[in-house]
Amino acid sequence: MDTQPNLEHYQKLNLPFPVLLDRYNVLAPRYGFNNILPLTILISPPGRVIDIWEGYKEEISEGIQVKLKEVISESTKDQ
Repeated sequence: MDTQPNLEHYQKLNLPFPVLLDRYNVLAPRYGFNNILPLTILISPPGRVIDIWEGYKEEISEGIQVKLKEVISESTKDQ
């Protein structure tokens, strides 16, 4: 939801999944979120909200990694 997203930051992270930047605040209201920053929402490919993290602490980063591993593991089982 940043008005001036730091795209270089996300490119340097080399993440194995897309990062959605809701620059014009179009999608956040659809999921019921407004002006909560920082906010990380993990959304499945079909569009289901898997988990939500408000704010930022090191524990959140660890939680995101754990949840992503679970999602990736589940998605490879379905293939």
